[in-house]
Amino acid sequence: MRKAIAFLTVFVMSISLFAQTDVAKYGDKGAPEVRIPQTWHSNNSRTEDFLLVLTDSYNDGWDGAYMDVSVNGTLIYDDITVASGASPAEFILAVDDGDIVQTVYTAGSWESEHSYAFYDNNGAYVAGDGPSPTAGIEFTISLTTM
Repeated sequence: MRKAIAFLTVFVMSISLFAQTDVAKYGDKGAPEVRIPQTWHSNNSRTEDFLLVLTDSYNDGWDGAYMDVSVNGTLIYDDITVASGASPAEFILAVDDGDIVQTVYTAGSWESEHSYAFYDNNGAYVAGDGPSPTAGIEFTISLTTM
């Protein structure tokens, strides 16, 4: 009987210890590297549109993070995010020369995977933040022609 109790005790403790082992999200390879491209080409036909690209390097979504985007104080996008399996997410921003664009970023989990970037009407990088974006950015639109 003592052997059975000892066996059960060891068995239960080993299961408990096994259940408590924490396997990192990324495994042995570590977090994927985040790179914001310096140019972006989309199927956008308007010449004064900017493109906002939200990315998640692990492609499992922004894990509760979201962002608001305003142009000249008017909210254009409210609580936009990246859904799981949908990275990158693209949003068109109709702007005019001299407009002021502001973002408000609200953090979620796994911030080191999140980034976003704005590209001008020619596809050139204008502004962005991440990985681990901060509270927000602000910039003034400067339209260029090719």
